[in-house]
Amino acid sequence: MKYKRPSGLEDFSLKKYSTLSTFTPDQWIPLIESRLHLRSIIDKLGIQRANTEVAPNPFRDYAKAQLDCLFAEPLVPFGSSFLKQFSEHSRHKSTVEAMKAIDVVHFYNAVLEVRDRVPDPPSAPGHAPTVAQLAGGNYEVPIDEVLAKSKRYNLKNFANFRVDLYADDATLREDFKAAISVARKRLKQNSPSSTFSRVALWHSNQVLPYADLKLWSELTGTKLTDWDFSNLIFEGDDHKICNADDPLFGTKRDYKDAITPAILRRLSTLSSTKKSKK
Repeated sequence: MKYKRPSGLEDFSLKKYSTLSTFTPDQWIPLIESRLHLRSIIDKLGIQRANTEVAPNPFRDYAKAQLDCLFAEPLVPFGSSFLKQFSEHSRHKSTVEAMKAIDVVHFYNAVLEVRDRVPDPPSAPGHAPTVAQLAGGNYEVPIDEVLAKSKRYNLKNFANFRVDLYADDATLREDFKAAISVARKRLKQNSPSSTFSRVALWHSNQVLPYADLKLWSELTGTKLTDWDFSNLIFEGDDHKICNADDPLFGTKRDYKDAITPAILRRLSTLSSTKKSKK
């Protein structure tokens, strides 16, 4: 059965994304920034299917105009002046920052969630478990291992360390480098250099056209099913579309990895590191 694409997607073409196979991680940065910007408009300014066709919304009109530009030339990001402003905003969270009081609450709740033998949470401030009570469970494991098992408090790509500020800088740098290496192995987090292989996956799984179609769907109020997405981003690959158990499995997985502020920070850090070595 021949697939008929929804009205409004006549100008969508996979050929416009074909040269992505040659793009480096550096070249992906402005492309991701562009999609995150449109996503921020939808999330923060209330552009949803429920109110797409109501009173004029200048933010919606702006987002549609930008999306039209992306559909026309998907590998040409937004203007450099805008990208600089949005890039700074999207990277507001530093790669190194102090733990906050709320983090301690999250740590405690994560322990309660995943440990088999833990005391009841304190009924009132100042009634924390005693050392003897805590000895009932294995409380000597790194907190990050506990958080990794938690469904509600997992910090994803962040790790937590205590730092001896009385130590000299040279010792801290040496110890921190070793601690980071151990943490990545323990939590199975790859170093930023692995991003080169990841961008190849993003391309082969059609992450960018998938992201653009999702934005179009939400901005226009047109629902796209998995069948629509499969036919649009894997056009011509009938075997994958019709015979694969889940044609979009890799696409959805890599979309969650690629179009995020976290990967934007990682790509930018990798880019800055390379430039500093030149």
